[in-house]
Amino acid sequence: MKKITAGFLMVLLLLNTLITGAKAEETDDFKVILKAGAASGEDILLDPAEHDLLAETWDQAKPGQFFKDETTVYLRLPNVPEDFEAPEGSVFFGWRIAPQEEGTEQEESIPPEAAGFWIRVEKETVLTAVWGEEDGSAAPANTVKLSLEVPLCGTEVKTKKKSGQEPAPEILIPADAGYQVRSYWVRPPFEGDEDLFSGTMEGGQVYYAEIILSGAGFAHDVEIRLNGGELYASAVHQTEEGTGELRVLIRTEAAHIKGGSMIENEKETSCAEEGSYDEVVYCTACQKELSRDTVTVEKPAHTPGEPVIENEKEATCAAEGGYDEVVYCEVCHEEISRDTIPIEKLDHTPGETVIENEKDAGCSEEGGYDEVVYCTVCQEELSRKTVRTPKLDHTPAEAVREKEKAATCGEEGSYDEVIRCSVCGEVLSSKTVKTPKTEHSWGEPSYDWAEDFSSVTAKRVCSKDPSHVETEKVPTSSVEEKATCLKGGVMTYTASFQNPAFTQQSRQKVTTAATGHKWGEWKTVTAATTTAEGLEARVCANDPTHVETRIIPKKPATSSGGSGGGGYSPSSQHVHSWNAPTFSWKADFSGATATFVCKGNKNHTQRAEATVKTETILPSGEADGKTVYTASVIFEGKSWTDTKEIAIRAAGTNGYSSGSFSGSWTKGGTEAAEIRVSRRENSDLTEKLFQKVLIDGKELAAGQYAFGKDGTLRLQPAFLSTLEPGTHQVSIVFADGSTQTNLQVKAAAVENTPLPETTEQDQNAEKTAEKKTEKESGNNLFWWIAVPVTAGAALAAVLLVARKRKRHPDQKKIRNNR
Repeated sequence: MKKITAGFLMVLLLLNTLITGAKAEETDDFKVILKAGAASGEDILLDPAEHDLLAETWDQAKPGQFFKDETTVYLRLPNVPEDFEAPEGSVFFGWRIAPQEEGTEQEESIPPEAAGFWIRVEKETVLTAVWGEEDGSAAPANTVKLSLEVPLCGTEVKTKKKSGQEPAPEILIPADAGYQVRSYWVRPPFEGDEDLFSGTMEGGQVYYAEIILSGAGFAHDVEIRLNGGELYASAVHQTEEGTGELRVLIRTEAAHIKGGSMIENEKETSCAEEGSYDEVVYCTACQKELSRDTVTVEKPAHTPGEPVIENEKEATCAAEGGYDEVVYCEVCHEEISRDTIPIEKLDHTPGETVIENEKDAGCSEEGGYDEVVYCTVCQEELSRKTVRTPKLDHTPAEAVREKEKAATCGEEGSYDEVIRCSVCGEVLSSKTVKTPKTEHSWGEPSYDWAEDFSSVTAKRVCSKDPSHVETEKVPTSSVEEKATCLKGGVMTYTASFQNPAFTQQSRQKVTTAATGHKWGEWKTVTAATTTAEGLEARVCANDPTHVETRIIPKKPATSSGGSGGGGYSPSSQHVHSWNAPTFSWKADFSGATATFVCKGNKNHTQRAEATVKTETILPSGEADGKTVYTASVIFEGKSWTDTKEIAIRAAGTNGYSSGSFSGSWTKGGTEAAEIRVSRRENSDLTEKLFQKVLIDGKELAAGQYAFGKDGTLRLQPAFLSTLEPGTHQVSIVFADGSTQTNLQVKAAAVENTPLPETTEQDQNAEKTAEKKTEKESGNNLFWWIAVPVTAGAALAAVLLVARKRKRHPDQKKIRNNR
């Protein structure tokens, strides 16, 4: 693939005529200075190292950018900079290249049409802007006019070879050049290495024509005026003999040959849809489609037919009637118009009056009935008249208790003594009666130790009212258990209370470390012989039960003829060196024993009781907790420990359950509503993990409930009495889960509670009241006689009216139809 290299080879040949043929030194130290010449403006430095002006390839370079191959640097000539302000009445004519070598007298001028052409750059190249009068008085003396016919699609190009000349095509010869044509050719853009283009030109493709004109009198200031095509590159070369060459590279695009418009894709029109066709133009040489326009033909008008009747509906007294008057097209049968003609409803036919919604009068509200008239055809209601009957008098019932409030340890109870109407339940009279306070119901005591164990505070709370609290703070007495060889000293603290409700409490605290053994002298237990080992022991001065033994080696046998100088050597006595202990734990991890085995003799062992410390880390959220048991023992002055961990899994969503609950509480009750909560694992942690209680999403205050060690939630009656009758959701929240249940609050039942027996004090009060109400008693006697008489008369009137009413024979049927 030499597509780019072959095309630009010709351009590089032209550039070599502008500057010296010497190769630039292989260096990056090059730059171009643009001078304003006769115009005003500061010099402009083109330095690719500072302004990123180096292009990657030839064809990507823009005017004012550089390209560098392996040995040479080139510049694509820039346009005139905007910073140069031209002299008055002058225009830009091009660039003048200053001499780059000593001894060069003549400068080279490049016309403005050459903007974008390539020059080779030395270490420092100076380009000076050339300015002239607008009338052209300062324009270059030589003008070359070239005329190039635009090649047409389908033109055949053939290549000839002439003796002593380069191959040249037969077409695209420039006219009116005024100079001898030395050679020229046409090729597609930089395609091929040596072969010239020969064949059929295609419309829309770019071709290049190189024209080389030779003759006398060529100067470096040359103006090229081109008619046809686009000037791509040009250069002038002056020989020593006075002759010159003008090399021009022209870029042109082959043109399609338009044919006449043709009709395609014709579609007939009708009153149902539009028609259309395409007007298409093709190139007559290559038949390529050059344009396509779609023309739409409008639909003709419909042909109306005679109106027809549709959707006829008869009118009734229940609904209007009507019909549609429709016109269709006689050709395509499309609906053109539709008019709906309404017909008014007919009049109703009233039937006989019927009786509905009969309601007997009572002592709480009036009675009455409706007189209704219906249409006999559609059954629509035509009229309705409501007739009222008066209320009856109340009938007093026995006095009952209501709004009973149980007495507590903090306040009195009470109830209302109420007389209601036995028919409608309306309150006729009410008075409040007080009841005395009750005894406390104390919960389990709690005990709070001081950090230094110097005192204990006992506390118990009344389950009926958490604000009722009893406390007692007492100092502690202490008894110290001295340290032993294997066990540290322990201080036992004891607290005793005067209140019999609080039990004696005690705790222990390790105060000193184990003393360790204090061994005595080794004493022989069994002497060693020549046939058996001996045994010696030593006893701890702190505890005689602590004994340590070691082996006495056998005595060496006396050799024959020897002096028998063998015997026991103290240096050979066995000294214990203990392995790390093995801990044996109790099943409930409340204690552990450390067993030490001698490294020299596994039959030699010592045991020591360990002190066990327990630490509990409770679960939180989804994170598990754990119980850590640490056993510690001091043996021969060295401390040893062993640890056991028991995981406490977080309860999660279903880890708690609520049971042993009736699910309801009745207004006026005196007992707390108890809900027993259990944790599926480690139920003893239920109280420790408890956080709060919510009723219907609202958190309760501490005094409104109590949560016991047994996992029982007690909702206090004082709080429950504030809830409305109905179902309430109870949410009990713990650190690692929650549980929910429902609480049904029931309204207080209206019971005919017998009034308490009249005491002597009440009888005296009644006698006093009798004197004040003698007149009222007479009036009450009148009402006890008048009310039954009036009620009987009203009942007779109602029966008489009922007999006179005329009922519709099909009343039940009519109502069902409605």
